[in-house]
Amino acid sequence: MRIIQNNYNGYTETTQEIICEHCNSVFEIDNSDIITPEDDDEYVYCPCCNQKVYLYEPNTKDNIRFPTSYHNFVNGVDIIDEEIDKWVKECVEWFEKYPDEPYKYIASGNTFVIVLNLEDEYSIIVAKNYFETYIDK
Repeated sequence: MRIIQNNYNGYTETTQEIICEHCNSVFEIDNSDIITPEDDDEYVYCPCCNQKVYLYEPNTKDNIRFPTSYHNFVNGVDIIDEEIDKWVKECVEWFEKYPDEPYKYIASGNTFVIVLNLEDEYSIIVAKNYFETYIDK
């Protein structure tokens, strides 16, 4: 649907032009066309080739927003405490082989373990149900 004149206060229709990455067709979408699944990025279907076109905008320091710019691992497999203990030990022992490395991490399921190699100690961080994202350099 395309609005010719908006006479209703409070309603804003956002449209944007999209180029299909599959067939290079150009089409216009509005908010109602966007599909937002819980566990994936937003997308629309190309009206020409019917393929998914992701509405991905690379993260930058200026546009990153928590939590929407992040992938979360809240519903990941729960890692038991004994496994976490093994990961911490493995990370610390890794520094015996590579003492100049600044950090070592292991992540799986809903758990992230990172050990930082500081001057006089190892700083150990365990995060459950964590969020993660990236910014290109």
